[in-house]
Amino acid sequence: MPPTFRIDDRTFKDLILYVSARLQDDPSFGETKLNKALFFSDFEAYRLLGAPITGAQYQRNLYGPTARIFTILRDQMVRDEEIATETQVIAGYNQTVIKPLIEPTTDFTQPQREIIDAVIEQLRRFTNKQVSDESHERAAGWRAMDQGETIPYSSAIIDPTPLSEGQHQTLRRLVGLAA
Repeated sequence: MPPTFRIDDRTFKDLILYVSARLQDDPSFGETKLNKALFFSDFEAYRLLGAPITGAQYQRNLYGPTARIFTILRDQMVRDEEIATETQVIAGYNQTVIKPLIEPTTDFTQPQREIIDAVIEQLRRFTNKQVSDESHERAAGWRAMDQGETIPYSSAIIDPTPLSEGQHQTLRRLVGLAA
């Protein structure tokens, strides 16, 4: 049975604040990119540290993985005046852009912060559409699940990159399928 985690709402909100603050200067920043940054941060933390940062459940959606609780907590943050949202046309698509109004209160650990910062830097080079496409390629769990199903954190350890012929032959030898 894969491990399950309990979401920490405050940590999730603070991750929204942290990522949004760092991507304010990104001309293609919108909720699509934010959702992928949240997903990759949690799943990379699970892969590298053994536990996600927020514990949120992510589901397969058409445009890539999204946290089930995202809309509820985002709307709560707007009501609590922690963030403001604005719809902008970015690369021909309407995108909701989040502007943080407060600082995060969670003290992310140094390893967590390094993971989050690395994810942010990797995603900067992509538009919202490209980051959505990238999440389809890089997230084995997204690829394995049906629409709306929860993506297990354990899928973070699977590399969906196709094997080279040499890697394929080595693997076949290791499992006893080739001489």
